[in-house]
Amino acid sequence: MTGMRPRKGKRLGGDLTLSKQYKSILNKITSRSDYKIPAGKISRGVMLSRYEASDRIKKILGVKGGEGVLLPAEAELNSITPGNEKSIQPFYLGDQIDSFYHEDKPAGKLILDAKKSAALENGIFMNRRKIVSVSATRYPKFVWVELPYFMDEHTYYIDPEGIDPRYLVAILNSSLMWFWFVYGAKKARGKGLKIDAEAIKWAPLVKPDDRIGSLMIRLSNEASNLKKARRGFLDIWKNYSEYMMSESVKLREILAEDKKCSSGKRLDDCWTLKTTFHSTPDVRRKSFENLVIEANSEKKSIMVYGQNEGGFLTGLFGIVFIKKELMLHVYCALNDPYAPPLRTLTGLLNTKIPILQPDPAKQTVEIVKAVSWDFRNYVSAEKLKPHDFRVFNGETLSIPKDLFSIEKGLKETLEKIDLVVFTLYGLSKEEVRTILNSIRFDSKYGQEVLDHLSGIDPRSVVEELLHREWGISEHEEAVCNHEHNNCQCDETKS
Repeated sequence: MTGMRPRKGKRLGGDLTLSKQYKSILNKITSRSDYKIPAGKISRGVMLSRYEASDRIKKILGVKGGEGVLLPAEAELNSITPGNEKSIQPFYLGDQIDSFYHEDKPAGKLILDAKKSAALENGIFMNRRKIVSVSATRYPKFVWVELPYFMDEHTYYIDPEGIDPRYLVAILNSSLMWFWFVYGAKKARGKGLKIDAEAIKWAPLVKPDDRIGSLMIRLSNEASNLKKARRGFLDIWKNYSEYMMSESVKLREILAEDKKCSSGKRLDDCWTLKTTFHSTPDVRRKSFENLVIEANSEKKSIMVYGQNEGGFLTGLFGIVFIKKELMLHVYCALNDPYAPPLRTLTGLLNTKIPILQPDPAKQTVEIVKAVSWDFRNYVSAEKLKPHDFRVFNGETLSIPKDLFSIEKGLKETLEKIDLVVFTLYGLSKEEVRTILNSIRFDSKYGQEVLDHLSGIDPRSVVEELLHREWGISEHEEAVCNHEHNNCQCDETKS
């Protein structure tokens, strides 16, 4: 496989030298395309001018010279006089968006003068069918947003005229399109991407038939709901941990204390049963692109891998816990969305774990119990329906009760999206392997997708998924779910 990759050192950036294999795949992807997003349907985020003086805020409606967009502090917002509220809009930051996911709570407020407000309030920022994307990113981040959503000039807005936005989001977030952004559009920048208006405009998209369109919309909805559920679980855990904890201790301190379990300490007083280092001291201090943290709820274990630029994993560290609740608690701490990303094993071992005193091994499980109880209410309030959570073999999951079932469902949903997209563009298993080897930061993910393809003709993957999920075969008429806005079925017409 090494002969089919770009030359060493040019994997994700610089002057890419493409092999014949890469060129052949790109040509096939382009030849399958029958739709491109019109340039007039792509808009940039709001160009911001920031002010510090609060007296200017009082004169907001009189601002001139293109200085009509402000992002003031919360204290300055209080100085706005009654009647000017219509010029205040919710503002969001780039890190509040991920593939298939966006945060609902604004990071701040955007104040517009009268002219700017009139120009923007009826535009793409208020559109309920818009797609928002982040320009500078490690991987494609496209999301369908129904809310009024104002962001800065480092984001792009797409009006998906004529195609359901959820279908387009699934295509644009796929591994195939990631490959095209890197090697087709040549938008790799260092270790990441810069997906600008040009890349979006020339993205080689495919219009679906009704059956594939319906399938992709459902998968896109699943991915969105599962990502929302995952973030919701972690947010609830964060809130309860901060509210209930007596103190916090480093993970390494918990492990050091647990060594006494082998020297007479009662097992009920310990968190872990076994700790294994799979690396040398030098590797433990090494900075990786990312640390992959995997949990096995049945074995009550956590395994940590170091991930290099090519997506290949090195086993670093493993923990077997005595109680599943304590494993979940540590796993949430290691996946805290508000903490800086972990890149070294030393940094991971220094992660602070919230605990309850006295007897932390016994009492801390109360945090997890409270989180699990509140999460059920969250799922109900957010209307995350049970049928939105599916596994690859077509069996319907109940509403997830913990983070592990959520992540399992999400991973398998993203696999299904990739499989459908690969088939939509007519790629062979060898071409799929080349794409996954070229861009995925997680080599295990690529292998799992290939495992699903083993023994299956890639051209029949869509039929397999339709049959497994909803019992629809290629000889049956698909039942329209009316989820796309441009639905033209007979029932809608009548």
